[in-house]
Amino acid sequence: MQFAEANSFELASAVHELEHRDDPLRFVLFPMIHIGEREYYEDIAARASRCDVLLAEGVPSIWARIATLSYELFAARLGLVTQRELKLKALGPKIVNADMSADEFDEAHSQLPFFARAILPLALPLHGLHFLFRGSREHLARQLETTDLPPRERVLEATEETDALDRLLVARRDRAFLERLDSFIQASRSKPLKVGIVYGASHMPAIFRHLSRRYGYRVKSSGWTRVFSLP
Repeated sequence: MQFAEANSFELASAVHELEHRDDPLRFVLFPMIHIGEREYYEDIAARASRCDVLLAEGVPSIWARIATLSYELFAARLGLVTQRELKLKALGPKIVNADMSADEFDEAHSQLPFFARAILPLALPLHGLHFLFRGSREHLARQLETTDLPPRERVLEATEETDALDRLLVARRDRAFLERLDSFIQASRSKPLKVGIVYGASHMPAIFRHLSRRYGYRVKSSGWTRVFSLP
């Protein structure tokens, strides 16, 4: 299953609509990329506005801000913007934040091994500086490709510290979201709602597996939207 795909012309993000044969509750998966062209975020906002409810990500923690700043260091040089340009304020009544709370995230982060805790405040800004001077859209697109299988390079380069951080940034947040998703489904079953899931692409494999294996959802339709073009 593809969630973000790079080809010779662009990085594109999928939009998958899921349905259940016995339940009118539907889901639309929006695998979010945190850096892209302004038109990408405008398109996602327009698509999301057609949903009845939006289950969205967003950890109100300083660590999330650091991650965003690392992208902002080089976004302008590549002619791109960050996900801060995803304007969903007008859809406020529809939005349910289904992410970890700041306290949950900060407590989990404080329990990481020392060198794993250092990755966010040190390595991410350094990564941003590297892209500021030497990065390219092609390199970025390769890094942002997302399927339901981990990239081979990521597996080979993994260390004990990066695995620990990955468990927090991906697996722990996946678990928190899926718990909230279960609660939402139990409360909303049999309702004819179109529910958008606006969440980072790296979380979509777990979300899709959960909806398909536990609840029997299947892909009704799929489309693509351009995140950014390649020179």
